[in-house]
Amino acid sequence: MQVADVMHTDVKAADAEDTFADVAKTMRTNGISSVVVLDGKKLAGIVTERDIVNLVAAGGDPHS
Repeated sequence: MQVADVMHTDVKAADAEDTFADVAKTMRTNGISSVVVLDGKKLAGIVTERDIVNLVAAGGDPHS
């Protein structure tokens, strides 16, 4: 089996300047657990549900 056999092509992206709350709303709306982050057209990273949980558990504000 290859990655192409199971991957999704409808990838959701966030801007590097979006808040964690914005990304969490995208995840919930689309029923997904990760969002790629773009800096312009360049891939800057990925945010996962775990990243959001860790931010909140550490006392961070997902709205800032």
